[in-house]
Amino acid sequence: MVNYEIKYTNRKTLAIYITKDARVEVRCNKRVRKADIERFICEKEKWINEKLELMRSRKSVLLGNGSKILYLGKEYEIVVSESKEGMCDDKFFVHPSSDERYVYTVLEKFYKQKAKEIIAERLHKYEQIMGLYSTKFGITSANTRWGSCSGKNSINFTWKLVMADIDVIDYVVVHEIAHIKEKNHGKNFWNLVGKYYPNYKSARVYLRNLSVRIQQDLSLIHI
Repeated sequence: MVNYEIKYTNRKTLAIYITKDARVEVRCNKRVRKADIERFICEKEKWINEKLELMRSRKSVLLGNGSKILYLGKEYEIVVSESKEGMCDDKFFVHPSSDERYVYTVLEKFYKQKAKEIIAERLHKYEQIMGLYSTKFGITSANTRWGSCSGKNSINFTWKLVMADIDVIDYVVVHEIAHIKEKNHGKNFWNLVGKYYPNYKSARVYLRNLSVRIQQDLSLIHI
């Protein structure tokens, strides 16, 4: 049996998180029985061990000249240039710098700006289609969720979401809008998501795979 810790939350379902220091956390509400938690861990044991092994084997790699980044599902090569900065064709240009974190700073600024523009447009589109409206929209730097919807229907998305295909961004948008009406992940919720995004299961697999690649700090995004 995998060693794990239990973190009690208000969530309705069980979820497994792998922390930055390679600990396994089960997050659930206090009403969940220990036997159900252990059964859940057993069912997910192969997945947990794979993620733990990945964390042990990976080394931190700084982005630099020649590295590949993702934007809207497409790869772009980082090129150090004295004269250019920003995205052009299939390249992302950055100025030379002695600061090893410089590339990350430039990329984060770029991603945040694009996330505000692109996700806001997709959110407005699907709110009109679904007839459900958020009270507030924001972009965060979250590492553990692609998006979230509060009890007051305030919707946030991590800027990292713009690394995904636009179709997959649409799934996360539909997912969060659906929470305006359905606050849990029950049958009615998934029926509502499926009505507006039938291929949501494929999108969830895509996001799980994407999270492994983009998380330099090895924390796993969960949705």
